[in-house]
Amino acid sequence: DALPELDDFDSFVLGGTLIATCSWKRGDKGRPWQRPLREWLLRQRQTGKPLLGICGAHQAMTVVLGGEVTRRPGGVAAGSLPVKLTLAGLHHSLFEGVSAERGDAPAFNFFNQEEVSQLPEDAVVLATTEDSPAVAIDYGGGWLSVQFHPEASHSSFQHWVDEGIIRPPSPEFAYCPLASGRTLLANFLAKSVQVLQSMESNVQ
Repeated sequence: DALPELDDFDSFVLGGTLIATCSWKRGDKGRPWQRPLREWLLRQRQTGKPLLGICGAHQAMTVVLGGEVTRRPGGVAAGSLPVKLTLAGLHHSLFEGVSAERGDAPAFNFFNQEEVSQLPEDAVVLATTEDSPAVAIDYGGGWLSVQFHPEASHSSFQHWVDEGIIRPPSPEFAYCPLASGRTLLANFLAKSVQVLQSMESNVQ
């Protein structure tokens, strides 16, 4: 599908990809859609409109702004995994009202083999996991991104496990029903409205 026209929408959610993102930084030509996506991201950045990137988009946004994405040393991250909010994350609107669902920690559905290993300049980490240093990032300027999948239900991932498409996670982190993703998406939309209202006030 064609990338959306920036003037036609007030905020954006950009999903993931099964294609490796770390190759972008090495200057590889990559897939035909990667260059237009990079150009679209840079143009979208200039609008100031809110953007939430998920999984591959989390990585792409990092790379476009000068950060690094590399293969995970520990292999694929899979399952309904707990995340640790940083001090910035604890006070960030994106995680407002997100409850603990794995022990005393919030949890989200993960499936990724790459990770953000170096932040772009001025980006702020909002959440980490036990073995990933940046699974939620605030870049400023309305840009937010997460490595996990707030938009996808546990049943979607479990279907892929059952079909043998992805390996099952360890039993303690098996995919399970979570409310955190819905809360996070609602928070992003609520914040988007505030940002857009502020932009309109400044224009007037």
